[in-house]
Amino acid sequence: MAHKPKQRNQADNYPDNTSRIFFEEDIHLRDYLRVLNKQKWTVIATFIIIVTTVAIKTFSSTPIYSASLTIKIEKEPPKVLKFEDVLPVDASGTDYYQTQYKIIQSRTIAKKVIEKLSLWKHPQFKKKGLSGVARAEDGVLMENMEALTDSFLDNLEVEPIRNSRLVKITYNTHYPDLSALIANTLAQTYIDFNLESKFNATEKARDWLSNQLLEFQIKVEKSEEALNKFARKNGIFSLEKNENLVIKRLEDINEELSAAKSDRIGKESLYNQLVKFKDRRSFANIDNSYINELKKERLKLETEYFRLSKLFKSGYPKIVRIKAQIRAVDDRLDKEVNNIISSAEEAYKVALERERLLQSAFDKQRELALKMKEKAVQYNILKREVDTNQELYNGLLQRVKETGVSAGLESSNIQIVDKAVPPLLPSKPRKKLNILLSMVAGLFLGVGLAFFTEYLDNTVKDPDEIRRLFDLPTLGIIPSFESSMPKAGKGGRKKGLANDENIYLLSHNHPRSSISEACRTFRTSLLFSSPGRPPRIILITSNNPSEGKTFITCNLATVMANSGAKTLVIDCDLRKPVCHKAFSRQNVSGLTDYITGNAQLKDIIKPTDVKDLYVITSGPIPPNPPELLDSEQFMSAIKESAKNFDFVIIDSAPIMAFADSLNVANKVDGTVLVVKGGKTTKDDLKHAVELIEGMNASVMGIVLNSVDIKKGNYGYYRYYAYKYQGDDTDAKEPPSTV
Repeated sequence: MAHKPKQRNQADNYPDNTSRIFFEEDIHLRDYLRVLNKQKWTVIATFIIIVTTVAIKTFSSTPIYSASLTIKIEKEPPKVLKFEDVLPVDASGTDYYQTQYKIIQSRTIAKKVIEKLSLWKHPQFKKKGLSGVARAEDGVLMENMEALTDSFLDNLEVEPIRNSRLVKITYNTHYPDLSALIANTLAQTYIDFNLESKFNATEKARDWLSNQLLEFQIKVEKSEEALNKFARKNGIFSLEKNENLVIKRLEDINEELSAAKSDRIGKESLYNQLVKFKDRRSFANIDNSYINELKKERLKLETEYFRLSKLFKSGYPKIVRIKAQIRAVDDRLDKEVNNIISSAEEAYKVALERERLLQSAFDKQRELALKMKEKAVQYNILKREVDTNQELYNGLLQRVKETGVSAGLESSNIQIVDKAVPPLLPSKPRKKLNILLSMVAGLFLGVGLAFFTEYLDNTVKDPDEIRRLFDLPTLGIIPSFESSMPKAGKGGRKKGLANDENIYLLSHNHPRSSISEACRTFRTSLLFSSPGRPPRIILITSNNPSEGKTFITCNLATVMANSGAKTLVIDCDLRKPVCHKAFSRQNVSGLTDYITGNAQLKDIIKPTDVKDLYVITSGPIPPNPPELLDSEQFMSAIKESAKNFDFVIIDSAPIMAFADSLNVANKVDGTVLVVKGGKTTKDDLKHAVELIEGMNASVMGIVLNSVDIKKGNYGYYRYYAYKYQGDDTDAKEPPSTV
């Protein structure tokens, strides 16, 4: 068997022994440009459709004229009552202005304007409202007023001007004069409605005030009667004066009582001190002149006594006389002290009695004050009720008079600043703006649709995707017939391709065609895909049926044979073989006969119409293709064929449908996967690569088949498509020594 190249991405490249890593590179600007180039007709078609549609709509629309006027809405405080808590109204917040805007857009105002202008007679509203219907007072009912009102309001716009009290009112019609007329009439109707609302509110307020006035008059009379009755019962003429005298007397007695208590406490303290220390020696600090003189005299006698006692005995006459004098002084001191104690006691008793009397007077006066307070509380309650009722009554009386006077003098807080004038130019449609916006929208929508379509497209489309996602080379790009052959002639078919021509031998019949050139490029890439020695035993398979694996097999074998290499094609598609039809050979005997021992290898190798190209057809279809392809006999067929041929090209069943190709993949030098451009999904291709490499087989690369080279990034192949689309059926490629 020929040398088998080392398998790509072996387990030593993946330490965890996992399958191939599929890459996802960053997206570059050229990727976006590629998508736009591929989907350019989607972008152009979307752009043209949107611009054309908008242009037709714009230029076919009836012009709309907008007339605008500006009004000023001032805030106004409530005037029904002078006191806010009775009927609070807030005209300072945004709610007030929002309310006014809604009133302008109300159905009531709209119907008044419709009535004033008889709009059902105007062509603007004839088809939408009261076509030909007269006013109700003429005897005919306006049955479609609601529909006309809806149509009227649809054309009205109310826009407050920011940071001001101005409001812009705009009306749109197909007639400039009508737009101005309706706008001005609407503003005046709104002002009249506002005045009418104020007048009605004033009338209602006056009626309400009159009823309230009568109720308060009754309340005032009842409260005054209750106050007078209470005053007569309690003998109150001037409560404020009486109350002041009682309180003043109570305060005076309280002051005298406080002074009496202080005096009594002082005298009581002195008396208790004198009684407790009655000994005359304890009164050393008493401030009394007579006692002080007696103390001085006694001190003098004591001094003399001590002097003589040192000189004489106690019986000495002068000492005896001095003792007698000292006793006399002590008697006088005791007598004087007793007199002082008696005086202190008397003073204390007098002070105590005075305090008692004042306390009694204070208690009586306080009782009188409390009774006066109780009467004052009740009296003041009745008095306040009288005053309150009287004040409310006077206020209501004043407001009744004011509402009666001002009922017919109400002024509006709404003024027209600028009246509407008939516009000279239509406001809609804005042709230039519409066309410009449609161009921008068409471009953005077209680009978005292009990228969205590309996002939804999960198929394999170009070599860059294959390299980026699967780390596999693209060995060849085979253009589709539609994009590679010359345009149809007068006969209605492609030039250079007969109706019954065998496409499997296209490279033989049309060697100068772009498909033939692409197959030769594929052959070259394949032979140089493995360093050292080119692969000789090659398996051609695909993910799914109808992806062109047999077409690629036959044309690859053809260009190899044309180069002078002896080439053998083995049809291993034992499910739905096609190679015998491609080379116009019988399929009576073939590969299955050799594997089952019913034929020799030399007997099943058949020459084709192409020089140096041979084929082994599948033979009879067996019931167990996987077992036959996994047998030693099949392996022997491959080895024997490799000895006699330069290249062995094997066509096998699709991988996703059957396991046949997997049993062949690990017996060849390499496997080439055929992918149909724009049809085979990335998930299918990923699964097929994983299955092949899971069998310890090598995926040499991918062949993109049936590619529309007029789309996408296929500049090189597009060049050859146009270069080789001439009908040169007899030209042959010169032999090669590959």
